[in-house]
Amino acid sequence: MEIVYQLPLDEYAPFPCLEDGDPKDPASQHGAPINNLHTNTSVIEPGFYVLLSAQGLPIDIPINPDNPAPRTLSRSLSQPDSHTTQFRDRVRARDGRCVVTGDPRVDPNYTGLAAAHIFPVAHADLWVSGKWKQQINDDEYIGPTCIHSIQNGILLRDDVHHFFDKYYLAINPDTGYKSHCFVNSPQLDNKIMFRNPSTPEKFQPSRAILKHHFRMAVLLNMKGRTGYPQWDEDIPEGYDPIGEFASSEQGQLRLETELARKLNSLIT
Repeated sequence: MEIVYQLPLDEYAPFPCLEDGDPKDPASQHGAPINNLHTNTSVIEPGFYVLLSAQGLPIDIPINPDNPAPRTLSRSLSQPDSHTTQFRDRVRARDGRCVVTGDPRVDPNYTGLAAAHIFPVAHADLWVSGKWKQQINDDEYIGPTCIHSIQNGILLRDDVHHFFDKYYLAINPDTGYKSHCFVNSPQLDNKIMFRNPSTPEKFQPSRAILKHHFRMAVLLNMKGRTGYPQWDEDIPEGYDPIGEFASSEQGQLRLETELARKLNSLIT
């Protein structure tokens, strides 16, 4: 909750509502507070809860206004540059499988598996302004910004890659690299991310960058994805999306994001 709400944890707490069904007076009819100060493995039962002060009084709790920058589904370029190719090959060689599901490669071309950027290439400007290069210890040549470092990549099954890019799935290094799925796909939830034990730490996925992606996923999904673009990635054969892109504000944002991803793949 500390990710979503801009208030110290010791100033508020969730209280279970005692009324049946949709509560009408949760501020006065509630049970004992649930301890939210310390990380634990307890599962909160489904139901209605109200956030009150630690003393059980009504309180204003500001919501974190941050949202992740929109990202399109990462697709391989038809003629990838050297940085993109090196990134892909190094991630493949290190992981050798989907790091979430454990599915191994089925052929030398890694069919069904994709080297995914944790921090999206489309937003290289935010990578630079946020000084994310400082989180990279990889000492192999990976371009001026280091956004194509192996530490900014993980190998994912194609469908898992889609979930990851859309922030429906995230990995929290603070819970032992456990996956958290924000949609009804229990087969992808609570999986421990594979980390190759023979790989030196300087070539492992960055804890800080994974945690940033997880934080963005929590913010987006806990706030109901309000204001975040919902783009259909299933484009039928022969369909020209340019007209759609140009006809609306969301379409123009999608076009800008897609162009930025392709351009930044070449210059970063």
